Amino acid sequence: MTMQAAIVSAQPARSRHDAASALSELAWAAWLAAGLIVVLLISNPLYIGLIMCCALVVYVSQRTPEHRLVDLLLLGGMCVALMTVPLNLLTGTTGATALLELPSVTLPGWLASVTFGGTVTAESLVYALTHVAAIGAIVALVCTFNVSVDHFKLLKRTPPGLAQLGVIVTISLLLVPETLRRVVTLRESRIVRGYPFGLRSLPGVLLPLLAEALERSVQRAESLDARGFGSLAGRSRPAETLAALTSLAAAGLFSFLYFYYPSWHFASAVGLMLGVFGVLGVGWRQARRARTTRLFRERISTMDWIVGGGSIGAAALIVTCRALGAGGVTFLPFPSLTIPSFQVVPVTACLLLLSPILVTRRARR
Repeated sequence: MTMQAAIVSAQPARSRHDAASALSELAWAAWLAAGLIVVLLISNPLYIGLIMCCALVVYVSQRTPEHRLVDLLLLGGMCVALMTVPLNLLTGTTGATALLELPSVTLPGWLASVTFGGTVTAESLVYALTHVAAIGAIVALVCTFNVSVDHFKLLKRTPPGLAQLGVIVTISLLLVPETLRRVVTLRESRIVRGYPFGLRSLPGVLLPLLAEALERSVQRAESLDARGFGSLAGRSRPAETLAALTSLAAAGLFSFLYFYYPSWHFASAVGLMLGVFGVLGVGWRQARRARTTRLFRERISTMDWIVGGGSIGAAALIVTCRALGAGGVTFLPFPSLTIPSFQVVPVTACLLLLSPILVTRRARR
């Protein structure tokens, strides 16, 4: 009877795991990239809030009990985002609608005469809350991606030319959850042994945590080298490195000129495209030299195409609206606060990010 109860209690978790693994890593990568593009191109607080809600709904649908530590990461990101509101309001506000008056302090001229405090306006508050929603949406998208993909399969999906970058990104994605999981384990072990857990016990937790982190890094390096990832570096090519750095510098310079010098729009756009093509060219040459052996290739299912296509469609709709100046995707509350626009096309693009829920419901059935 005990074994049957254990099997029954394990069935919901197994079904949730099957639902989370129903999509391939390529579909989740397309979903994450589309979500980030949409958030970065939109400044309308209503659309950004809708994107954050969609990301949180997908996160709840993909989350399993094993991912409870990611909840702490999500909650911590939201708290950090909320901490930016008083910082933005204290460093100076502008607008026509005054809410309250704070004591002000002005720094001397050799510190740029920055003023802290003063009049808090509704326009500045809406502007700060818009940034909070954008940060929260990005954190929700990244956490959802982290709990939904198999990191080993994600590493195998990495193109040969980006294999080293894939290893770095995969390890960085696993760093925070593994560290939090180990902190919980150390806390439980101290409580079992009768030691209190508080601020005074931090040295007793941090020292073993650091020692185990160093030991795990050595073990991970040995395992990666045993699997052949140590041969990805190849010999150095100074010409390609110089070309990549020059292209990146040119892209950054011309993007700055594009946004801050309107008279240079055409020349800066051409220079930006040349810089981007230079970086892509170096990556293409490195990818051609890379050689990988794949024993089998995972099939891309119909649901992968649906989610990937829906995500790319969402990004394309927002890019089109931003280029045409339509849909009210851009919003600035200054100089006087108005009601943001809320139109059908941008709302449809935001709701397309809910497409992974269809896969979850189908996998559970």
